[in-house]
Amino acid sequence: MSFSDRFAASAQRAINRVGKSVVYRRTQQGEYDPIEGGYTGGGTTEYPIKVAPPGTFDNEYIDGTLVQRSDLRVTVPAASLPFAPAIAASDTEDAIEIDGTIYGVIAVSPAYAGESIATYELQVRG
Repeated sequence: MSFSDRFAASAQRAINRVGKSVVYRRTQQGEYDPIEGGYTGGGTTEYPIKVAPPGTFDNEYIDGTLVQRSDLRVTVPAASLPFAPAIAASDTEDAIEIDGTIYGVIAVSPAYAGESIATYELQVRG
């Protein structure tokens, strides 16, 4: 096992031990049906995971547009999800439920351990 694999595993263990339980939701719209004028199929899949305790952004980063005062930072272990988190796209929308409040994923920043992604830092907005 390489150093980067051990580092990623250590991050996963630490978050599993002291992290917060949340629900990660991925909604896919399915296929566009021009006859119906909308998307058909698709659906939402929920993933119960643990994340590092969510935090707020420092005041120096809050500009009221890209980062708002109510935005949260959430660190997700890469091994917790079978895919990379994504910002809203035409066919996929990711969200995270924390204490009954649903937050949309606004930005995703991977944190690397060597060549592997150890965690993702999410900017979420409710």
